[in-house]
Parts: sequence; structure tokens; C-alpha cells
Amino acid sequence: MTLELFVAGVKFGVSIFGIVMKQRKEYTK
Repeated sequence: MTLELFVAGVKFGVSIFGIVMKQRKEYTK
């Protein structure tokens, strides 16, 4: 597992996490 692949995975995870949190905020409104 290369560093570039790890960084790409982290960025992907963060983007997914951000989308989920954004949807949760919209649901709680």
C-alpha cells in the first residue's frame, strides 16, 4: 500500500463522511 493510495483513501473517506454529516443536519431540521 503506497502513500499516495493511502492519501487518496483518506480523502475519499473524508468526503463521504462530510456528505453523510451534511445529510444528517438536513434530516434534523
